[in-house]
Amino acid sequence: LVARRISELQASFIKVRQTLNSQLEKAEQMLHQNQLQLVSAVKLKSESDSRCLRLESDMALLAAKGASAAQKARESAKDTVRGVKRELKQNQLHQQKEIKSKIGSLQGEYAKEMKAMRGVIYELKQKLEEKQGEVDLIRQRNQKLEMRVRDLGVENARVR
Repeated sequence: LVARRISELQASFIKVRQTLNSQLEKAEQMLHQNQLQLVSAVKLKSESDSRCLRLESDMALLAAKGASAAQKARESAKDTVRGVKRELKQNQLHQQKEIKSKIGSLQGEYAKEMKAMRGVIYELKQKLEEKQGEVDLIRQRNQKLEMRVRDLGVENARVR
């Protein structure tokens, strides 16, 4: 999800960068054209000073517009970059919170399972002890019965 969002943000950033580069090229072209007009105006100055003053005034206006457009484009790009960074940081913090939450819930589940397992182990140990006690009693009875059988065998042998 984050990778897809990052991909979308990167694609958006690339589009903004392309748009800004295009605007910057246009502004630079306008500036270059204005400079060419200024050169022509200087050549024609000898013919008409009034025309030259008007062309210089137009040139200054176009240069200011170009510089203004370039500055706006730069500011827009910076704002976009800041927004993308802020959003990435927020996404990262959100993911970290989700991970911590999942780890906490998994640890809780693990603790519950371990507690249940300890209970089962304790019960099994008690049952094992009970069964071992029963086995010991059965062995004792078996030994007593074997001794009785021997005694009876000895008595039978005497009686015969």
